[in-house]
Amino acid sequence: MLARRLIESLLRQQPRQQRLRQINIPRTAIITSRSQLSYPGAVWCNRSYADRSISYARSRWLHESRNNKSARDISSNASPYYRNEPGQLSSQPSNMDQPYPSTTEDGYYTISFYSFFDIPESRLQSLRDKIQYEWDSKLNIVGRIYIYDQGINAQLSIPAENVQKLRMWLEENYIFVGRIPRFNWAIDHRRAFKSLHVRVRPLVATDIPLSMETLRCEPEYLQPDEWEQQLRDLGEDALLVDMRNNYEYRIGRFENAVCPDVDTFREEMTVVRDMCKTRSRDQPIYMYCTGGIRCSIAGAILKSEGHSNVKTLQGGVIAYGKYVRENRDNSQSSIYRGKNFTFDKRLGEVVTSEVLTKCDQCGGECDTFTNCANNSCNLLFVQCSTCAEKHHRTCGNELCVERAQMSHEERVKDRMGSIWNYHLRVRPNKVFDKHGIAQPNRQ
Repeated sequence: MLARRLIESLLRQQPRQQRLRQINIPRTAIITSRSQLSYPGAVWCNRSYADRSISYARSRWLHESRNNKSARDISSNASPYYRNEPGQLSSQPSNMDQPYPSTTEDGYYTISFYSFFDIPESRLQSLRDKIQYEWDSKLNIVGRIYIYDQGINAQLSIPAENVQKLRMWLEENYIFVGRIPRFNWAIDHRRAFKSLHVRVRPLVATDIPLSMETLRCEPEYLQPDEWEQQLRDLGEDALLVDMRNNYEYRIGRFENAVCPDVDTFREEMTVVRDMCKTRSRDQPIYMYCTGGIRCSIAGAILKSEGHSNVKTLQGGVIAYGKYVRENRDNSQSSIYRGKNFTFDKRLGEVVTSEVLTKCDQCGGECDTFTNCANNSCNLLFVQCSTCAEKHHRTCGNELCVERAQMSHEERVKDRMGSIWNYHLRVRPNKVFDKHGIAQPNRQ
């Protein structure tokens, strides 16, 4: 609000002919071209005046943020992710994501966030192009961003010095202002993506038609300590559903969790809906996933179908993993065991030291996921360091070993199609023979 008052005060000092103001401004946006006056709340002024106004307001805004010790993040609101009402300028943007993690391997932080709100379909492509260009060239962000007419879903790595700049970028963009909750910091930090990809596509793939009205039926969000206490109290009596895929569940999971034996969220929603049909509509249903968005959507679907007591872990396994690290000593136990699978170069981050699975090639204790070094294979499987060295980081198939030792130019010249369909690519038990070698003819 301070920024808005400052800018409006400065604008009122201009000659009348230099300003154009619409009535009932819901929020302030400074633009430098009359052609951009296509959304409510626009204020036009010449570029140099706008730059000075924004610079002055921003400096006051940041000063206020740094000196206000009681700043609270907006994710503590009753509706942390459904934000379809016009956004309000966050009062404490620079403090909103504090405290920042204390360590990073290479100067990059890995973060995620999502939010549900209407984005006009006509603006999606231009918004996508703007994010792709500015986040890449100005903020050096790498990651995977999905935007759609129902909001945004982002997983990214960003240089530590640009985190606050990203928050300010979001707060100064009229589509995102006040609509992006506190960043969900990863458990382990490093550059987890090769490049930035921004795509116009559904935030989560599901065959169930989704509307903003459905997404408004949010589940109850529990903080990690609340989640842990309720599950400890219920023990085996809780219906605790792991909304991730079978391979994610394989290397880490909560005690007493049930994970449908499926490979995609689409398939899982069908199984979970059938599972819940046998339960009373007011019986508690607990669900969790990696960062929260799958449970926000699944929980909204179940609530829209009449299940009134759906609860989920806010921030997902990521949030719980940070809670375990920050609030426990080694003598205290976690109700989550093993690793949290991640959809990036890390392919997992440690929550506890327990190893829950074995190497797919030799059967030794291991929980390190990898992809076959032959991109045409790209098989996802668990591989120990010994087997990685023995098979040149491949699945052991002769063709894959040969291609893994080719130069990049040779592989491009001798390009080949995918060896596996998706379901086999994430099911190593179906393609490895007894010697730990993947055999395409086993399809």
